[in-house]
Amino acid sequence: MPNGWRARNPETHTFACPLSFPKVGNSPAQGLAARAAGLYHAREESAMAHFIDAQLEVETLVMAQGRMDGAEELINEDPGLDDEQKAALWLFAWSLVPPARQQRMALHYMQELEADRWSVS
Repeated sequence: MPNGWRARNPETHTFACPLSFPKVGNSPAQGLAARAAGLYHAREESAMAHFIDAQLEVETLVMAQGRMDGAEELINEDPGLDDEQKAALWLFAWSLVPPARQQRMALHYMQELEADRWSVS
């Protein structure tokens, strides 16, 4: 019989089953719960790996350009990141911008806000 299959048991009238449940507790349901938990952890590890890859990509872009333009697009357009991860990556990218450039960007943005506020439409 293939690995993971059980033969029919004439006493309990059970048939071959392609699932092999891990030895957790005494019931197949407990084994299935353990397998589901393993899949959950595998997805969590995959999501964390994606987040780390995105962090490395953001760092490479910002360090190469000295600004956040490309990194912002990369962060905003990545469907594999949730809002908290995007916020963390944006803050990380901002921290990599040289302080003098951060100040110029902030002042420029504040001036644009004031100009928009007082402009007549």
